[in-house]
Amino acid sequence: MRVDLAVALVFGLGVTGAGAVDFSHDIVPILKEHCGDCHLGDKKKGSFSMNTREDVLAGSENGDVLEVGKGARSLLVELLTTTDKEIQ
Repeated sequence: MRVDLAVALVFGLGVTGAGAVDFSHDIVPILKEHCGDCHLGDKKKGSFSMNTREDVLAGSENGDVLEVGKGARSLLVELLTTTDKEIQ
């Protein structure tokens, strides 16, 4: 499932062959399931919020988490696909 989220974020923050992806409709449900406990609503673990596309692109207290066009190499994808239980 984490790989699905990573792929959705990498390809979902732009335009796909099927048309534009809507952050609220297509991405937020995935974020709620996998990241909501720590990064949605009033929760901002590491000063990182995933409430909006702009929040994701703003990054965290440690810097950029995702850069449009370089999603596959982003910290966000690395964290989402790790098998390290402490990071998940």
